[in-house]
Amino acid sequence: MGSDRGESLSPFLVYVLGEPTGGGAGLHPLGSGATKAVEHAARRGVDWLIWRIVTHERIPDGLVELRDRWTLGDLLTAHLALDAIEEIEEIGRKSKR
Repeated sequence: MGSDRGESLSPFLVYVLGEPTGGGAGLHPLGSGATKAVEHAARRGVDWLIWRIVTHERIPDGLVELRDRWTLGDLLTAHLALDAIEEIEEIGRKSKR
């Protein structure tokens, strides 16, 4: 895996895979509020791969549905979709300034 891996993966997967952040398109700098919250949750045993999806307002399925009906591919696709949605929303917020 090359050093450019962080530029080709979504922000969520960059975080999960442990790539350093701080630059690149759409990446949250290490130490941002979102990253700190995820790190804090992970230290307390929260599996963010699952709970990001379960707690997101755009995903109607709960933990039982996710556990019983979703595949790993479904889970990863949901993360990629949420990354894209969040990036589009951020672009929209910046354009309104």
